[in-house]
Amino acid sequence: MDARTGKPYRSGNRKVPKGRRTRFATLSRAYLRQHPLCESPWCADQPEPLRPASTEVHHIDSLGLAGPRWNLPSNWLAVCHRCHSRYTAQDYGFGAR
Repeated sequence: MDARTGKPYRSGNRKVPKGRRTRFATLSRAYLRQHPLCESPWCADQPEPLRPASTEVHHIDSLGLAGPRWNLPSNWLAVCHRCHSRYTAQDYGFGAR
């Protein structure tokens, strides 16, 4: 539950079961330590010293914490904030006109 609104957490338009956010936060921190550089195709072609640090974990199936593969590293991609924003815009049409 969101302490502010009293409503269940949502990922996009999907309800997120209780406890997944905390568990994902722990898992994703460990994943980012193992994958310190952005792995998106937009950054991956840059030489390592120029590639930005990964700061967020993107769910490849675009279902986020509500998806059936939310906790599988095979469904994750370590990305920088800019690339994660691009994926979100692509997946959900944010910023599209």
